[in-house]
Amino acid sequence: MPSPLKDMRLWQARNGNYSFVISLEESQPVDSEWNGYTASWKNTQFDMTPHGAQPSNIIDGGPWQRFIDAEQACLRTLRQLQEKL
Repeated sequence: MPSPLKDMRLWQARNGNYSFVISLEESQPVDSEWNGYTASWKNTQFDMTPHGAQPSNIIDGGPWQRFIDAEQACLRTLRQLQEKL
């Protein structure tokens, strides 16, 4: 049985207390609406709670067809998070 993790592609970046991950989601059939790049973020300052690691937050707007679009969504989210400080 083939592993679904075999073809997984992830990119991770960190800025201060925020961690961002972009993943390439490829489902079958290829024309599915779920094909493309998805992005998520989490605050690593509060990563461990008494109940374990905090879940990540999915960035709205995806999946994106291009990596650069997912990256720009991460940058917009980072700016929004920094403005709240």
